Amino acid sequence: DSKSRDSSSDLKSRDSSRDSKSRDSSSDSKSRDSSSDTHSIDSSSDSHSGDASTRKRSSGSPHISQPKKIFSFSEDNIYYYDGDPTEPYDNNLSTGRSENIIRIKKNDQLIEPESADDRCGGMSLDERQSQIADFLGLISGVDVFDNVFSPQSRALNFILEEEVNCPDKNFMQRYAMAVIYYSLGGSFWSKNDNYMSEISECEWFGVVCRDRQVVELNLGDNFLYGTIPDEIKVLGFLQKIDLSSNSIFGNIPPVIGRTELDSINLSNNTLVGTIPDKLYDLSSLQDLQLEQNHLSGTLSSSIGRLTSLETLQIWDNHFNGAIPVELSLLEKLKILYVDSNDFTGTVPSLVCDAFSNNNRYVAFAANCLKEVQCDCCICA
Repeated sequence: DSKSRDSSSDLKSRDSSRDSKSRDSSSDSKSRDSSSDTHSIDSSSDSHSGDASTRKRSSGSPHISQPKKIFSFSEDNIYYYDGDPTEPYDNNLSTGRSENIIRIKKNDQLIEPESADDRCGGMSLDERQSQIADFLGLISGVDVFDNVFSPQSRALNFILEEEVNCPDKNFMQRYAMAVIYYSLGGSFWSKNDNYMSEISECEWFGVVCRDRQVVELNLGDNFLYGTIPDEIKVLGFLQKIDLSSNSIFGNIPPVIGRTELDSINLSNNTLVGTIPDKLYDLSSLQDLQLEQNHLSGTLSSSIGRLTSLETLQIWDNHFNGAIPVELSLLEKLKILYVDSNDFTGTVPSLVCDAFSNNNRYVAFAANCLKEVQCDCCICA
């Protein structure tokens, strides 16, 4: 009895421990030094093409922006000067202008910035924009673009206006991140550093990339408001998502099962509906936190497919039915909180036996004082 009371006391402290959960991973991703990108030749071409976003579409030839500083890339590399050649510039450089394109000469070698047309196989701006729109229509559906105020339309315009994206480049990830921003009220977030700017989406607040692919999205407790868009499926390398403690409503999108997620934290929102069946396809999922929402339905027997699961918290929802015996298949499970729901019946003895095998201990909390009969639970 004293063990049960102690465990119950631990259980009651979850709220405070949950609120104090560190989100340092969010600020870590923000602190990446963007200057490291400027020390590669790839970044050289990015800065050249990035300036194309300031050019006027209406003119037949590119518009040269106002003079800017000299950019250098490594110790003995190319210098890029974007400005009026009559203005002062580095003594090591000589520049000339031909057909409104800045040329740079260093060590008697003429260097010309690669244009977006060259980089995209000679495609014109109109051709590039048309193909990009077609690709994104396959992702979101063309009908959604009919509403000019939809998150998808706004994200599409953002991509098209940059003018530097090629149909065969990795612009779809950038589009998906823009849709997430617009779908969840990004302009009102507590922190939205670098979003919707020319800076790589890997440097946007809360985003962690590996090999230029988004692998983490940490936007917990950030005043998000809206629904999770289906375009999250584009982030095929996503491993961790934390959108907890916000005002997200609607359903959990089934397409979330198309990712590589090993950690999902959508707790403390106002989500409704059931746990989508596709979520049970995430064989690498280790941490699933859906507590403090308005989710309902039964806990599917498919839960047994999540064999990597270590933490399952679904307390304070409206789940009902019986506790499935398939929980006994989760050999790595350490924390199981299902209390403050509408579960009924008896917890199968196979579950309790599995949780105690080989001196194993699972923190299993349930409403076992009245609704649920359980021999191995912490009664909440």
